[in-house]
Amino acid sequence: VRTGRLWVTAELDPATIREEKLTQGGVLGVTVTDAAGAPVGQAEVPLVAGARAVAAEISTTTAPIEAAELIVRLRLSGGSLPLTDTVRVALPDAASPVSTARLFRASAATRQQFVATADPRFRRNEKVRVEVPLAAGASAVTAELLDQSGKLMTAIPVASALRPVDDAGLGWASADLALAPLSTGDYVLRLSVTTADGSTRTMTGFRLVP
Repeated sequence: VRTGRLWVTAELDPATIREEKLTQGGVLGVTVTDAAGAPVGQAEVPLVAGARAVAAEISTTTAPIEAAELIVRLRLSGGSLPLTDTVRVALPDAASPVSTARLFRASAATRQQFVATADPRFRRNEKVRVEVPLAAGASAVTAELLDQSGKLMTAIPVASALRPVDDAGLGWASADLALAPLSTGDYVLRLSVTTADGSTRTMTGFRLVP
């Protein structure tokens, strides 16, 4: 799904927030280019005081995106020194009806509201959500949980939902899972999206930690 929108999530560990004097928040600047350095999009979003993560939605300069790889540069200001990072992102095949999954968490700390996260580590008192962008034409979605050996965990229910496409032709498939029944270890949420051409699967891993 190569629409004209990108989503970027940055997350800091609590120690970094304290050490870099970011307890009062900051501003995240995001610049996206293709591999040759041509601009694709940019955004600035606030890091709210007390928050660990910040997400930016970027409208790109071209749609659909033609590049096979993008370079995302992050700069977080507001602390003692700016924090920077650079990430290379490989885009899915242009013909694929699904795109890269987004990860969310909910807990008492977020008042049970799902917030975007870049950290795939979760605890048993949290919930995990996976959202996958879709091209028009999806008719159904199912979600399943796999353990670290790839075995299907049929006893653990996973709620799935399909949201209709918006005015830009983008829809979403999602899966929600409460983590309380699980033990520590690695898991995979598998979403299967049905279109007129068949079924497409996405696999999103996460880790349950003590």
